[in-house]
Amino acid sequence: MTNTRLALIFITGIILSYYSVSDWRPANASLLSKWSQYVNPENVHGEYPRPQFVREEWKNLNGTWQFEFTSDLKSPPVERNLSRQILIPFPIEANLSGIMDSQCCMWYRRNFQIPQNWDGSRIFLHFDRIIGESILFLNGVEMGEFESCDTRLSVEITGNLKVGLNELIVGVKANTCEFSGAATDNFSSHGIVNTVWLEPVPSVYMSNVQFRSNLKKKQIQVKIDAVGLANNISVETIIWAAKTPVARLQGNPEKAMHINIPKLIPWSPENPHLYKVQLKLLKNRVPIDSVWSYFGAKDYRIVPDTGNDQQVFLNGEKLLQLGVVDFGYWPDGKITAPSDRAVRTEIESAKKMGFNLIVNSGCMPSDRWFYWCDKIGILVWQNIEAEKSRTIGNCLSQYESHASFASLISCDERVCSDSRVSKKSLQYCIKKQQWQQMQVQYIQPSIIKPSAAKEKINYSSISAVNGVDDLIDQFQRSAGLDVAPPQEISAPKIKLNTETYRQKFIVARKRALNAGISTIIYPQLTDFPGRKFGLQTQDRRQFKVDLQKILHINKSHKIPDSI
Repeated sequence: MTNTRLALIFITGIILSYYSVSDWRPANASLLSKWSQYVNPENVHGEYPRPQFVREEWKNLNGTWQFEFTSDLKSPPVERNLSRQILIPFPIEANLSGIMDSQCCMWYRRNFQIPQNWDGSRIFLHFDRIIGESILFLNGVEMGEFESCDTRLSVEITGNLKVGLNELIVGVKANTCEFSGAATDNFSSHGIVNTVWLEPVPSVYMSNVQFRSNLKKKQIQVKIDAVGLANNISVETIIWAAKTPVARLQGNPEKAMHINIPKLIPWSPENPHLYKVQLKLLKNRVPIDSVWSYFGAKDYRIVPDTGNDQQVFLNGEKLLQLGVVDFGYWPDGKITAPSDRAVRTEIESAKKMGFNLIVNSGCMPSDRWFYWCDKIGILVWQNIEAEKSRTIGNCLSQYESHASFASLISCDERVCSDSRVSKKSLQYCIKKQQWQQMQVQYIQPSIIKPSAAKEKINYSSISAVNGVDDLIDQFQRSAGLDVAPPQEISAPKIKLNTETYRQKFIVARKRALNAGISTIIYPQLTDFPGRKFGLQTQDRRQFKVDLQKILHINKSHKIPDSI
């Protein structure tokens, strides 16, 4: 028995002993990432979900809820206990939800109390994301029906609250009603899949903020959205560098403010400088609402070069983008990471290998995912094909205030992930919603052989097959995922994988230089079932390459004057 197997058995025992005193436990104790052991039902995803719009007062409703599948949503279970427990905010198909099953209709139920110091405030219930049509009930009163929420759902519940316990019921109708456990269900996620929280606001309050930067003018544009505006209302913006205020301006909340920062420091992957921002809504010069935010100032452009080539410029200088595709898949959480720490570490791992761009081809990223990209310093291309139900304008308005957000792209991932074709065209869109075409160079991956027999396919091993289609077919023929412990990746394999990456990188770099292409992309950061040429196993327990050597390889690439 390998050391890895013994360690997994030990960790699993610890996890199960902890869950034995809780009403919730994972549905399958073998389908765990290395972050599962840190999931705590008492404080699951306990961080404030909007880092660019932080209020001091809020109440997290993540945790254990009552749950039950149902044939329809006609009769809400008012004042009735449901038969199962689910851990919010994980999809019903996810192991960490405790359900790991799927049907068309479902009920969620929990009670909550409003803190006494919120008296006199307007109270809002926020869902960061629900996948599926939903209907809400508070204390037996219907609060509304909603389409599948690919953006945040916020409902004012002030008028239907009562003293003491309040009963919240959420019904969800999924748009997919089948679940097999096969590889084709890797990203199947429905129900409440992101943080749920309560928040008090005054009668006149700020609801959103957007930032745009102008490096030439050393100026930041700040636009506040506010609700309930009346006479004698103003907004004050204070910009901080570390603990020092560097700019302050008071203005009309209905108009964008342009704030000059004489020593404006640009944001870049090499120097991800972020400014803190304090926003105060004033009535007769007295603060009535306060929010903390942040921004990074950058100028990102893709401009035509000779012929049909497109060159990337960041803050006025040419930039070679070295990217990696991230699908955002977690074996235990599906599209929801086990924790905020797991999200941060995932992005840090890409940065530590020398990548300066993440091509996000997974579902809509959370604000906290973008926050870590902003803070760690890595650019983001968001694949619009992963967000087909959303408008381009909606995506741009949500993402463009993030320093890390560079562009929307449109590229069928079935084409992009075809390792037989290395030079690919995609559409990109920055700010003005005008699509243009550019070419990127992909590093063609090799299917890496494992240290164990290939027929032992499981959720965390490297698989040896002649092609990706063969591997997908093997998964589809299986009854489900093999739940054996992860295969041990030997030092010789890591050495071989690293050398293979180096050789493939040299080829891709040469082709990019010859073709005048400024963006090179490796097609997978982390394994998931059916695609095993990631740089890390999908359980996040092992890297398949030497990180320091990959960093050295990637950092050795410089843009010559001829590009």
